[in-house]
Amino acid sequence: MTTGPAAAGSVAFAAAVVIAFFAISLLVGHFVGRRNPAGAIGMFAVVYLIKIVGFAALLIWIGTPAWINPPWFGATGIATVVVWQTVELWGFSRVRLQIFNDPEDPGQGASPTSGVTPGGGPRA
Repeated sequence: MTTGPAAAGSVAFAAAVVIAFFAISLLVGHFVGRRNPAGAIGMFAVVYLIKIVGFAALLIWIGTPAWINPPWFGATGIATVVVWQTVELWGFSRVRLQIFNDPEDPGQGASPTSGVTPGGGPRA
């Protein structure tokens, strides 16, 4: 693999493409998820399809610039995806986001949290 300005540009461009691709999803999650949490998954699916078609069309339309160094571009794209996904999994595993509201009245047959059985006696 060669180094130089073409390699540096390829690295920067690949990282920018991957970051833009995933940042769009985070923005959709931020805005749609707050307004309609139950509809966020559907919106993610629609936006994902639009991103795939849009990015593919854009890359086909602009073509491969002459300055792109394919090995650096490909390796950086893969590395950026792996790092992004790892950090995103780690971050979201530590955040507790409530999507649905807790029911106000647990209703009949719900497990009590006070240590008393539904019949009124203590738990065994």
